[in-house]
Amino acid sequence: CRDALLLSVNCENQPQQLAYLFATSVGKGPGGEDRLADIKILRSIADRILQLLRAAQGQATDSLLAALDKAEHLLPRESQDDHAAVVSLLAEARSFRGVALNAALPEDDEEEAISEEGADLNATLPLLSSTLEAGSRPPESPLA
Repeated sequence: CRDALLLSVNCENQPQQLAYLFATSVGKGPGGEDRLADIKILRSIADRILQLLRAAQGQATDSLLAALDKAEHLLPRESQDDHAAVVSLLAEARSFRGVALNAALPEDDEEEAISEEGADLNATLPLLSSTLEAGSRPPESPLA
């Protein structure tokens, strides 16, 4: 069962789905609190999420990060090394917050430059602008 789960994790290409899987409760602990999967499985899921975020940083959505935040305080502590590694992976995932917004800025700048270029009618439509300045009508199209 564990190997099949890890194979599925490695094949999943949606970090959002992996974040939901990461935060899924697998039952109640002795004190009645929610429990997460084994820490080694959680580490594999967190590794895959980061792999996907590094490849396409704009996928670090608020809901993905909220799922990871919700799960962090439920992480099993049976292995301090694995626990520390998972916490570190979650911190790195958080570093991708808002990257998609910053990536969109060059596009906006490009659109602004295009609209500024289009403001000079003499540069883009010299024949029409010279005709209008002379006060005459443009020549009629033979198709009219």
